[in-house]
Amino acid sequence: MGKIEKIGLLVIFGISILLCGCNKNTNEIASFEISKHLTESIDENIMVDAEVIFPENIQSEVDVLEIEPKKLNAQEIVDKLYPDAVLLNEEKGIYKNGDSYINISNGNYFYDDKEQQIYSRFFTNQEELLFPRSTNLETLNMDEALENAKQYLALIGIENIELDEYYVLSKQFLEEKYIKAQEDENWEKDVEAGREVFKEDWKDEKGAYIFVFSVIEHDLPIVRGMYVTKDNEYIEGTSNTICCSEDGIAFVEAIKNYNVKSLSGKKKIAGMNVILKGLEQKFSNLIIEEPLIVNEIRLAYQAQKQKDSLYLVPVWEVEYMQQIEGTSEKGTIYFDVENGKEIVMY
Repeated sequence: MGKIEKIGLLVIFGISILLCGCNKNTNEIASFEISKHLTESIDENIMVDAEVIFPENIQSEVDVLEIEPKKLNAQEIVDKLYPDAVLLNEEKGIYKNGDSYINISNGNYFYDDKEQQIYSRFFTNQEELLFPRSTNLETLNMDEALENAKQYLALIGIENIELDEYYVLSKQFLEEKYIKAQEDENWEKDVEAGREVFKEDWKDEKGAYIFVFSVIEHDLPIVRGMYVTKDNEYIEGTSNTICCSEDGIAFVEAIKNYNVKSLSGKKKIAGMNVILKGLEQKFSNLIIEEPLIVNEIRLAYQAQKQKDSLYLVPVWEVEYMQQIEGTSEKGTIYFDVENGKEIVMY
């Protein structure tokens, strides 16, 4: 979930229904009162202590949107960013720029600078990158790098974005992770296969930033996570990741960007009580021995497939943390905004 420039709102009316059973709703909009936090005890070891996030101009109903993969003009993009690139496969949208490859197709854009592959290869386990986090690298200002990342994505045709997460790949972190990776018995095979990059001299290493963006559609962020349907089909959310170093853009992964085709319908927001009831139902039959804390609740769009079409459907995205054997484990649950039923990720 996004960590920067968020506006938190809480539907107090929904809580009042849960706690006192009274309904004094006078009109559709009057049921929404501004607040920034929800605190509630679900069980002995289950606590809600969460920021609640949705737009300032939220209405009682939210649009359901039919979507299709974003049409990216591959040749136009390459001409602007890498004019010397050579087309290798027009059908698959594959270009070669020096020793680096660009792939543009079906709403996706991938670029990996071969001279800076150390960053993309190291960016394999995000949990390890969360701490420690510094604000700036010594030789590269984060705000300037962030602006460069946004400008690059705009040239691809990806706008209306919000910074969701960022990572700092410092020289110290990279070198430590590299040494640890060498301990793996498959290290040499991974280097030969290109899954890891051999780097002998770290003297001139400056580090890099990795920025992860959500796309905003109709004032709501699109869920970035992927899930598998009961028909064993992968449905991916929209996610745009870009790495900036002192030497420029190191890699880009722009995944499943969409265009809106039409308004398909609306979903009514029932209130925050549906989330609390949904959490109760989710964990009622489970033995929770380690403390579990819901720390963020966000109204968002989720890409869902219905028959042969794709839609952006509003959902409550609920993030929680749990301490298991001394390690913090993060999880996410999705609830229907109308009835609070969990949207199961197979």
